[in-house]
Amino acid sequence: MIDVPMRLEDITAEWLTAALREGGLDVAPVATLEEDVIGDVAGMTGALARLRITYDHGPGVQGPPTLIAKCPLDDDLNRMINSFTRMYERESTFYSHFADDGAVRAPRCFYNGYQADVDQHMVLLEDMADARAGDNNIGLSAADAEVAIDALASLHGTYWDRVDPAAPVMGFDNELFRQGIPIMQDAWKQLLEARPGLVPDDLAAAVDEWYVTDWDRWLAVEQAASHTLVHGDFRADNMLFGPDGVTVIDWQMLCRTSPGMDLVWLLGTSFTDDVIEAIEDDLLVRWARGVAAAGGPELDDAEVRRHLRLFGFFWITSVAHVFTREFDDPHLLTLQTTLAERMIRACIRWDLAGQGP
Repeated sequence: MIDVPMRLEDITAEWLTAALREGGLDVAPVATLEEDVIGDVAGMTGALARLRITYDHGPGVQGPPTLIAKCPLDDDLNRMINSFTRMYERESTFYSHFADDGAVRAPRCFYNGYQADVDQHMVLLEDMADARAGDNNIGLSAADAEVAIDALASLHGTYWDRVDPAAPVMGFDNELFRQGIPIMQDAWKQLLEARPGLVPDDLAAAVDEWYVTDWDRWLAVEQAASHTLVHGDFRADNMLFGPDGVTVIDWQMLCRTSPGMDLVWLLGTSFTDDVIEAIEDDLLVRWARGVAAAGGPELDDAEVRRHLRLFGFFWITSVAHVFTREFDDPHLLTLQTTLAERMIRACIRWDLAGQGP
């Protein structure tokens, strides 16, 4: 096994040849290599570069002319965050255990390197430069929504209550989530104090009762629910649209839990209000049918909405930090504010105040 580079600039022609061969592609030696760093992506926690590659004409096949290389950002703060949340371990798990199952389209992975002892990660992915990227600030169209919900239903139905226990997939019973409770509680308190009226009083009281002040009560409901494989950050910015449907990227938040985690984040953040209000009920019906078609159970409307409510409580508290912190990047501020405000309105729309999870 070859060593995993620490930074993008550590990638050499010799290393790239060895990495592609380790990934199963018997390429001719890489002759030339150029890196175009991909930056200015709001909220990115990884370093990205497009590799432009030529190969010798000796033994071996001609490999892809371009690839996307991805590794953790090379600074202490991001490495600490990535290490704490195990983001890159989770992405590596997706590509090693699930990507080839065909449940959902992801970029082809040509090399998946993860060294647990130093928490170092590098993937070489299919370059999908010709695809159309989703945009959370603009929101998805109704047509894109159907493609996205079909992909999500396929993922959820395929793994419904049958995620391989041998696969190292994190669940909410992991101590990592419990360690974040004090941070969540403080952010929620600050939000209610700093922005009075943003969250209606009855909704704030329900969130306090069912989640903030008694997380174990919420966890008991989550643990009793059906679990599947979830993306964990399933929203417009992580989708690439093309003639073959949608390709889903950024699998660092891979998790085993209720499908509501993905449903809520998609429906609550990826649409303008006028679009989602017109299509949400139809999307939920479409998702339920897709789950059954992919091998999951047949779900009635009440069961679908229980999954929605369960993770409405999770996500509304997860976005609370947006209103209580400083953002140096105006693009990141716009994105995070858009996600948070839409999520609060979604939780009002789903009547979280009137019912527990």
